[in-house]
Amino acid sequence: MFVDVPDTGESLVFILEFKERAKRRFEPLDIWMTSYAVEVL
Repeated sequence: MFVDVPDTGESLVFILEFKERAKRRFEPLDIWMTSYAVEVL
C-alpha cells in the first residue's frame, strides 16, 4: 500500500494510529512503514 500525504504532524499521528489499529486487527508480528520526502518537479 502506498499513501501520499502532506508532511504534517497531523498526518504522522494518523499513520501511527492506523498502524496500531492494523496490528490489532491483523495480528502480525509487526508492520513495516517507511517515510520518504518527495519533491515534485
